[in-house]
Amino acid sequence: MSVINFRYRTLGKLGEGGGGEVYLVEDTLKECRQSAMKILHGGDRSDPVADEQFRNEVSVLAALHHPNLVRVSDFGMIRHCDDAALKGRRFFTMEYLQGSTAGEWWRIHRGQHDGAVQLKHFVLQALGVLSYVHQRGIIHFDIKPENLLLISGGKDDDQLPLLKLTDFGFSAGPDTTLEFPLRGTLEYTAPELLRHETFDNRVDLYSLGATVYHLIE
Repeated sequence: MSVINFRYRTLGKLGEGGGGEVYLVEDTLKECRQSAMKILHGGDRSDPVADEQFRNEVSVLAALHHPNLVRVSDFGMIRHCDDAALKGRRFFTMEYLQGSTAGEWWRIHRGQHDGAVQLKHFVLQALGVLSYVHQRGIIHFDIKPENLLLISGGKDDDQLPLLKLTDFGFSAGPDTTLEFPLRGTLEYTAPELLRHETFDNRVDLYSLGATVYHLIE
């Protein structure tokens, strides 16, 4: 257990990906409220790809507010920590979500009598949050089952799950000059991106369609 910046007490690692590690932490300044903390791999500028993804994710999530998006509460650099390996690394904290990825969720519900209703509800929420994001000039670029979380009983007490769209590390605007043009996960990437052609926010809709296809195939 470590204390970060005299405020966040780590409770354990939740996961790790290409961009960084995610820890469960207690905020000692807010009655030990639990949050998820994402910490960028390596030092401040050690990996330009990871650094760009991290800055994108923080800036986008901090600016957007929607019930189907994870909420960011704090961000900065780790200046003080008992664990020397964490010092000097960037972080941000976000709401701690206990749910299932779309793939995990569908494996449970696909054989149930209301499976089609559950899937329709999932797709409508995904389209709604993508519409919100796209209207603000942002393309996600990495829609896939692992980045769509389902929180049980999260909507109107009807036991239908609440969707949360996560991981905006690859996000950008349609007019942005992309330093790393091939973004996202190959199985869900729109053909125009693979061919380095002109694209717009419909690449996210392709990825959502590919997601649904992979869920039900």
